[in-house]
Amino acid sequence: MNSISGDTIFNRADSVNLTKAINTENGMKFKIHAPDGFTVNEYSLEIRVHKQDPDSLVWDKMGSAPTLSGEQKAILFNNELWVFTQSAAQKTQTRAGAYWLDTEETYGWDAVSGAKLPDNAKLESLVCLKYKDGEDEKQRLYIVTEDGTAHSSDDGINWTPANWEGNSNIRTLIAGFTDVLTVVTSNGEVYTVDNQGNKIEGNMGKAESDFPTSHIYSTNFDSNNQSQAMVVGRTEKDVQQTIPRVSSNGKDWYSLANTSSYDVYCPKFANPAVMYYGENFYIFGSKDENKLDAIYSSVDGISWREPQRKFLLHKDMTDITAPYSIVADSPYIWVIFGGNGTDAAVWRGHLNKLMPVRVQ
Repeated sequence: MNSISGDTIFNRADSVNLTKAINTENGMKFKIHAPDGFTVNEYSLEIRVHKQDPDSLVWDKMGSAPTLSGEQKAILFNNELWVFTQSAAQKTQTRAGAYWLDTEETYGWDAVSGAKLPDNAKLESLVCLKYKDGEDEKQRLYIVTEDGTAHSSDDGINWTPANWEGNSNIRTLIAGFTDVLTVVTSNGEVYTVDNQGNKIEGNMGKAESDFPTSHIYSTNFDSNNQSQAMVVGRTEKDVQQTIPRVSSNGKDWYSLANTSSYDVYCPKFANPAVMYYGENFYIFGSKDENKLDAIYSSVDGISWREPQRKFLLHKDMTDITAPYSIVADSPYIWVIFGGNGTDAAVWRGHLNKLMPVRVQ
């Protein structure tokens, strides 16, 4: 300790008590002296310690919600959260500035002027395809109508029939990979097209009876340095499990049905939603229609268990009876309730360990 300046002098062999830098406004000041005896640099050290469980899923009910009538479907499009109904669309930023700090911040939903889906569009079939345009990555929306025709939009407002050969008899779409759109027909055929509508060689052919054909959710992850997609949804076959399917190319899909003698599978959900989040797979849903009351987790997509603590839904969410859409945009998970005559509500969840330190 320097008796004149009050400074403490350290050398490289000293251990330093840094408690004065923890959760203090000014932190600790350090001066580093160069060997020449003249050059001096000054640094400040601040250490933030937060009393939070890193593995807990925290939920906030947001202060405003979109106006919903009829059915609704939420989707992430051009880095904004969009919610479509048959005759309108509303959107909001998933982050205001850097990251929202709490549920009291100012944000809201903007009506998208002129937005209207094609007549008889099936909202549950809405997907967002990422594609390359030179060096740029762009996004395009696709939706299927009741007559089996796919329509596309680059702005969420103007829709035209998709320009590819055989655009008919389509049941649903999967946008699992960049530049690859998986098409499932009403006859159970599966093929893939690029963003220009050109069919891609090596189609899968017929889909098995437990292949999801409606209300499909997809998620992306990497395995052995290769991009993969996983999907869940409603199937025509009456099965006891929610069975994920995985693919590395959008053409060949493989079942991850659990065939072990142990009950380590996700039960059949009425409207399952899958996501890869925080290095684990999760399926949200319920055995009952218009309910969200369960989460199942898995490290491999095959064995599933229901968490008993930490990664849970908020109790108030499980009490809601309403249609819902789920969008995962790490670090946040968005759940939009409402439509078909029910009240709208927006809940946002996050895993503590995925949040930037500055907002905790």
